[in-house]
Amino acid sequence: MKLAHTVIVAPHQNGMYETAREIVAAECSLGHDAVLVSPTSDEEGEDRGVRYVPRLWVRDADAIVNHGGVGKQLAAMGKPVVGMLHGTPHYTFMMEHACNVPMLTAIGSMRDQDSMKAFVTLWPSHFEMWRYIVAPKPLYLIPPCVDLEFWKPVGDGYFYESESINVVVTDQWRAPALSPLGPIAAFADFADSHKNAMLHLYSAPKKNGALRVLLDSIERTGNLGEVKGRVDASDLRAIYNAADMVVTGSPIATRTVREALACGCDVVGYGRYVAGDADELSRVMAEAHRERHDSPGNDRRHNRATARQEFDPVQTATQLLEIVSRYL
Repeated sequence: MKLAHTVIVAPHQNGMYETAREIVAAECSLGHDAVLVSPTSDEEGEDRGVRYVPRLWVRDADAIVNHGGVGKQLAAMGKPVVGMLHGTPHYTFMMEHACNVPMLTAIGSMRDQDSMKAFVTLWPSHFEMWRYIVAPKPLYLIPPCVDLEFWKPVGDGYFYESESINVVVTDQWRAPALSPLGPIAAFADFADSHKNAMLHLYSAPKKNGALRVLLDSIERTGNLGEVKGRVDASDLRAIYNAADMVVTGSPIATRTVREALACGCDVVGYGRYVAGDADELSRVMAEAHRERHDSPGNDRRHNRATARQEFDPVQTATQLLEIVSRYL
């Protein structure tokens, strides 16, 4: 199959692009001719073994998988399109409702196009709401994925104090759908009974007075570690390998969840350590720390095995290819 995945080419810049790249790489490994195509430009090159090509390439393609828009030029080629819904309905709605970014309007417009044959989502817990939004077009569920060759246990490379319980919070800044309030409040409670706990924040906004207020008391007690903005992927991989746990306020398998688990790190707030409010999140943090202390190494092997089972890109690509083939 000759397949074009439309997405803004942005290596290591956002989760949508990374997921699209991982799927294309897996499709190529299965013997298909799959590429990335920017819907707004004719960039050409390669990213970690995956090609991105000019839009004219699509004229000979069998179908389009739409990740980040199709654009008039590609839409005019009349190829069957399957749309991938990367976000949750709540986030997509709130981006338009609160931030004036017309994401849901764009999805509604794509839904009404004859060339749009179906949609796919990565999130079982949001399937019914997405199905309601994209009807009468069919909706399918496929598993999320992560590059298991890059996100993996790599040994030393990032160093925290060995006597500390190093807790990482990242990917909680995408207002208005996510907030660091829950994880930070949970950490503050956890640190009351674990005096050697250290909170490290990454991808944090550079100028945020509200965040500074949240962190003041943690800093006064000596429990605040690194606070950084964007870090590159290699550093983030090393951080996940060095951390004792990552804490998330999102119960779905976000990029942070998938990448951290693939590196063997415990993720509190997801899977076997799922939690509801901040009080429960703090309790589960203590549980995760206790289990890690009682059986060092076992949790990391278990987490890596979980990622291999749940987030294998070949599994995602195989299911997506089967869906696309129905509309050829």
